[in-house]
Amino acid sequence: MFKKNMLLLLIISILYACGGSNTKENHCKNQVDVSNIKINTKVIRFEKELFAQKDTNTIKKLLQKYPLIRDRFFGIKFTKDSINEEKKIIKSLTKMVNDKYLDTLYQDCEKAFGDFKNIENEFAEAFKHIKHYFPDFKEPIIYTTITGLKSFGGLEFYVDKDMIVISLEFFLGKNVRYRPRREEYPDYIWQHYHQKSIVPFCLLFLANGYNQSDLSDKTMAADMVYYGKSLEFVKRAMPCLPDSLLMRYSQQQVKNISDEKNRVFLWNHFLEKKLLFSTKDLDKKAYLEDRPYIAEINKECPARIGQWFGWRIIQNYLQKNKDVSFQKLMKTQNAQLIFEKAGYNGQ
Repeated sequence: MFKKNMLLLLIISILYACGGSNTKENHCKNQVDVSNIKINTKVIRFEKELFAQKDTNTIKKLLQKYPLIRDRFFGIKFTKDSINEEKKIIKSLTKMVNDKYLDTLYQDCEKAFGDFKNIENEFAEAFKHIKHYFPDFKEPIIYTTITGLKSFGGLEFYVDKDMIVISLEFFLGKNVRYRPRREEYPDYIWQHYHQKSIVPFCLLFLANGYNQSDLSDKTMAADMVYYGKSLEFVKRAMPCLPDSLLMRYSQQQVKNISDEKNRVFLWNHFLEKKLLFSTKDLDKKAYLEDRPYIAEINKECPARIGQWFGWRIIQNYLQKNKDVSFQKLMKTQNAQLIFEKAGYNGQ
């Protein structure tokens, strides 16, 4: 479909944001037995406690109860201005819990997420798989909250080795009463935010703790390999996650870019434009980051195609180097070595 003389394939109307079509994907790969792995998945429904408070004193006590959320999620820094920062956040949160419109948003989240058990189970299974590969992994505490779409402080989600914080209202799905400003979250980005994206999103950030790299290598190829390693991390943690959900593409887009002729055409574009060893920020932004489509190729080419090729390179590397474990792959900093030993040629 990417060649000018090729007929365009019909694009299905149900995109990734809606959970894909009814077409089944053969997506389970590298499954391992994790039935005997013990983990402790802890979920704290912070928003329930927060909306039970109505004044500054009780909200201050709540933040003292959860200092990680206070300091990291809401960004209280231990400086001479930290007291003033805390006062501002307490005032903002007090305003939020007393806002009748935000109470409606809270009720929408209650209805959509219920007891959060389904997503908790997804995290639990993913944590088991991470622990299988990395026995020293300590599962972070999961907090749910509401930020009024960041209007009252905080982020859409936050991930580090100790905790995961999820602003539920960002993941209500496509047909919501309230959404962020389109200038900040245009449709092509907002469509990625829904319940099925929560765990993969968070795992991509957890991957950073295991994905070692040479920061002095500024080439496109190095960035592609880094993204590829992170995507492989998520796939190992969620072996039955469809590639469409992993890549944030529609199933048809995955089918299109997986077609051999299309794939070779796209890879040749990288070679002809000498993109692989480009160190230009504009090049990397064009092929690795979110945008409606990659205009340098055509309107049918999905964004982040460089990330997808990075994952293909990693898959090739592991197939051709059977002596390299997944754990060793994640520790390998030399992206050029991985790229060369992968021997990827667009196939």
